[in-house]
Amino acid sequence: SGGSALNITNIYFNGPVIMDGGSASFGNKDKPGGIYVNGDLEFWNGGRDVYGDIRVNGKFRLKDARIHGDVYVNGDLELGWTPKIHRNIYYTGNLITPNDYKEELLAKCIEVGEVEDFEIPKVDFSLREDSWYRDNGYEIGGTETKKIPHNAKMLVDNYRNGDYQDITGQVVIVSKGDIILRGGKG
Repeated sequence: SGGSALNITNIYFNGPVIMDGGSASFGNKDKPGGIYVNGDLEFWNGGRDVYGDIRVNGKFRLKDARIHGDVYVNGDLELGWTPKIHRNIYYTGNLITPNDYKEELLAKCIEVGEVEDFEIPKVDFSLREDSWYRDNGYEIGGTETKKIPHNAKMLVDNYRNGDYQDITGQVVIVSKGDIILRGGKG
């Protein structure tokens, strides 16, 4: 989503991540940790700030984002014209750039034989009976599209909303299916 900030210290993705558009930050500026992606990672369109060290087990595509930590890519690195790289990017595959690319950015891209492996934590999110959620203050719903209220606790079959939302408080959405937050026109 173009406007959704992920202000989280450590983020784990067991699959590909595409952040294409918008400028909201990714990672925690005050407590940068790690961003772990077991798959391809793309920060192509959108001038977002990305905080924390990034580890990618796949291809990394970077164009408009501002990367504040080190990046370790077990795969190819593709750069567009306008990234800001504050530290270094270490990669094991091929480097793909436009012709006559900026030397100061190329100097921060370091080919290495290998990068340290990582594991995505295994977490079991088995659902409980609907009655448990109801008894613990959750609103029970089906396929929901409404805006998320302050301090929401929801159990839904699916949740999808493409409108801008100013979500406040601690929000918990438990879904038996998909959760899609697009921000904007969805």
